[in-house]
Amino acid sequence: MVDYFWGKPTRVYKLDRDLRIDSPIKKTLTPVKKTLTPVKKTLTPISKVTPVQNSYKDIKMPFGKHKGELLADIPNSYLDWLLEQNFFEEKFREHWKMAKKEIEYRKKFNVCIR
Repeated sequence: MVDYFWGKPTRVYKLDRDLRIDSPIKKTLTPVKKTLTPVKKTLTPISKVTPVQNSYKDIKMPFGKHKGELLADIPNSYLDWLLEQNFFEEKFREHWKMAKKEIEYRKKFNVCIR
């Protein structure tokens, strides 16, 4: 649809919600040049990928009230108490690391086991 506004031809475009935008008619359009640069995809061989160092491994409790239970099943209060004990960190270093990761995960995602 072409309207005349102050003697100049304008084209009326109808958009959503009945909005009208008037713009002068252009007889020539300049093409837009699109230049694409090729992307080299390089894949790393599986043999060169290093394993994740901070992975979590669910292990069983070796002593105490919860002996034989998985760390994921032990209550938060007991894990907090264990992490405060020096003997646990010294004698059971691997269990201490996993218990610390477990309690950090629970605090991050607000998980409470009683």
